[in-house]
Amino acid sequence: MTLADHLILEFRLEAPQEVGLRLWASTAAGQFRLRAVKVQRADPGDAVDWSGTHGQLDRWPLDRIRNVVIGNSGICTASCLHCPTNKPWLQVPRGEVMPERIFDRLLEGLAGCGLPITGAIGFGLFGDPLIDRNLASRIGRLKAALLGVPVTVSTTGAAFVPRQAAVVEAADSIAVHVESLVPEVYERLMAPLRFATVMPRVEALLALAGRKAVLAVPVHRRNRAELAALEAWAIGLGARGVDFQPFTNRAAMTEGVLEMHISPITGACTQDLAYDLIIDWDGRLLTCCNDFPKRSDLGSLATAALPDLLEDQRRHLLFRQLRNRDWQQIEGCRTCLFDDPLATREAVQAARHGFSQVAASP
Repeated sequence: MTLADHLILEFRLEAPQEVGLRLWASTAAGQFRLRAVKVQRADPGDAVDWSGTHGQLDRWPLDRIRNVVIGNSGICTASCLHCPTNKPWLQVPRGEVMPERIFDRLLEGLAGCGLPITGAIGFGLFGDPLIDRNLASRIGRLKAALLGVPVTVSTTGAAFVPRQAAVVEAADSIAVHVESLVPEVYERLMAPLRFATVMPRVEALLALAGRKAVLAVPVHRRNRAELAALEAWAIGLGARGVDFQPFTNRAAMTEGVLEMHISPITGACTQDLAYDLIIDWDGRLLTCCNDFPKRSDLGSLATAALPDLLEDQRRHLLFRQLRNRDWQQIEGCRTCLFDDPLATREAVQAARHGFSQVAASP
């Protein structure tokens, strides 16, 4: 057995000539996972450093923030089959709504750090943002301080009540997570939510949000036959469309989850990830949205100001590790699986084709 973070295959050519390379790898050969292949030409001397290949952002200190993800609530009413949230084996403190002191420090830091936000601000991390009764006012404060930056809210819809119409009004986009329209499948995938209780709330939310609403659907083996029906249902209620997402194991090798994948590949994020700012309800800064055990060590707004945290050596280390493809050195990256985006698109196309044929049949 070979234990290594990098395998180097070297061959030499006596004269210039065309070379064809065919490379295969199982995504899971025992505990070995091939994440990336780098082809490198070396003239006499040192090989060229290609450590930044495929990354779009490559400056330190950071010259921008790509996206901001805010876990304004650490409370979720669901415990989806493929999600670590609310599982007994996930050893994290019980979540709460983000304290005002933490949100104030975040807002002050974003407005004062001098870095532009080139993507969006999203509410919703490990809990349902609608549980936060101050969400509408918090969105308003962010939009007033950071003009032109879009704000999204991601929810299951289970916590939606009419008084939250102000949230819909304040946000630029509402993503509603639904995995099935078959009651028994929905309740299995999104337990302990009850279809008959939640679906009227989801439909009311989609109808109220209209073109702001997007249905968020992770695509996997248990719902691939419903994809086109989900799309038609959401659009029929006035939603803008459906975000069909490649399925992820959320970095947890949980029993019953791996077989849901359509075509799993290992996560291989570049240093661009270090430009994302991800904050949980207690002020902890996290490496990525799949760090449910909160193993990241990027500091906390509870003890430091945001500008200092963005220049912290711990974030610089993350930047270097991702740039150098040292995924095995990062907790969470080692077990991260996503479905191949191409396989996801093909599943959606197949579902749409089958749906149209059924609709056209006499």
